[in-house]
Amino acid sequence: MTYATLALDLGTKTGYALRRATGRVEHGTVSFAIKKSEQPGKRWTNFRRWLVDLKAANPDIRRIVVEDVRRHLGTDAAHAYGAFRAIVEMFGDHHQIEVEAIGVGTWKKRFTGNGAAKKEEVIEACKRVGFQPQTDNDADAIGVLFVAMDACPVLQPSRPPKSAKHLKVAGQLPAQPF
Repeated sequence: MTYATLALDLGTKTGYALRRATGRVEHGTVSFAIKKSEQPGKRWTNFRRWLVDLKAANPDIRRIVVEDVRRHLGTDAAHAYGAFRAIVEMFGDHHQIEVEAIGVGTWKKRFTGNGAAKKEEVIEACKRVGFQPQTDNDADAIGVLFVAMDACPVLQPSRPPKSAKHLKVAGQLPAQPF
């Protein structure tokens, strides 16, 4: 691989994981919360500026992978996610960067072995592969990146239920990715 990939867990506190072309991964969380004295549009301006600055510092970014959230706990969260996602997609289009989305259950299943993994489980999976995420947003971005790079840790397969005698022997992974 000769390009960098950016993984994002979009939100007011956006988690990011950047895999440089060298293989080095940088990760963290950036807050796009605004002050009461600021206009609501300031959040989107700040996010776009962050993306522009990140691209300027890493001109070899050729792929952005976002967590594809289909269910939100609140209307405000859904609106914010949609706005952040739209900015990423416009940014990708403008800079000719591939933008792809990976469903929450999909990446969690591949990264932790549990499609409904809790925050703590994702953080623990990050630690198992050598990362020390500072927030759950940071951890989510690392998980998304690992799945995007097809570099998930080897998961211990669960035993098939006793009634499922037709299933393959535990330890054999399916031919297709999860």
